[in-house]
Amino acid sequence: MVIRMKKIHLLNDLENRIFEVIAEDLPPLEKSQLTYDLQHLTTVRRASAGEVINFEIEGYDRPPYKGQNPYSMEGSMLDEDGAELCIIPFKDQNGRLLELEIIRWEDGDMINPQIDTIRACLAPSYSGDGNSGDMA
Repeated sequence: MVIRMKKIHLLNDLENRIFEVIAEDLPPLEKSQLTYDLQHLTTVRRASAGEVINFEIEGYDRPPYKGQNPYSMEGSMLDEDGAELCIIPFKDQNGRLLELEIIRWEDGDMINPQIDTIRACLAPSYSGDGNSGDMA
């Protein structure tokens, strides 16, 4: 019998700062759930054109995947070479933290995101009802 162990990864300084900045302007219920989830998570990391971090939350049995929904806030920051990076946190259909994507639209891989340039903004698809992107 082979037992596969997932590598548990605590959030690094950049990831912590991203969530601090984004959580500041979330509606109270969304902020409360995100804060709870962040205190009870493990992460599974996989790289892509930017960076994608998938989260597992201690004690939460995630339902079968039915898509991902953006939080009402997202963000941006600059990479070392001045390229803009887009920060999009996603939740599952129950409003629980699912994934964080950091996307570099310009050619090349992410170099060294500049933590002091992180800014939050209202997600473009946010409807104002706290259910941005929620799937029926």
